[in-house]
Amino acid sequence: MALRRLLHSAECATPDEAAELVRRVAHCSLDCTVRIGSGASEIGSRIIGALRHLRIEIVDEARTGSGSHTAAARVIALRRGERLRQLDYKPSNGEVARLQAESRLVSALSLEPGRDGCYWAN
Repeated sequence: MALRRLLHSAECATPDEAAELVRRVAHCSLDCTVRIGSGASEIGSRIIGALRHLRIEIVDEARTGSGSHTAAARVIALRRGERLRQLDYKPSNGEVARLQAESRLVSALSLEPGRDGCYWAN
């Protein structure tokens, strides 16, 4: 978002992918505000953490639509939000448990090179 205009629109598969896209778009703009909806706090916090160097606003997601995530994101991008001064996110017990399970799965699937040059799961 720059000068009240939407700079770019795309769907991303992960928060990291979204943050990287925002970095690339913001790099080409002199005045950029990143607006993030208040609804998905874990995902939003991951994006915010990766974009701390940019101006970020948190936008109330009420009445942004119930259909397409892309359409809701456009509405959020064009609304004014509250400027983020510091990240104040406390994950729920369920979010912590899910992240721990994902981490264990990734660790179990990590590959190590064997003596024969082939990669084997730990």
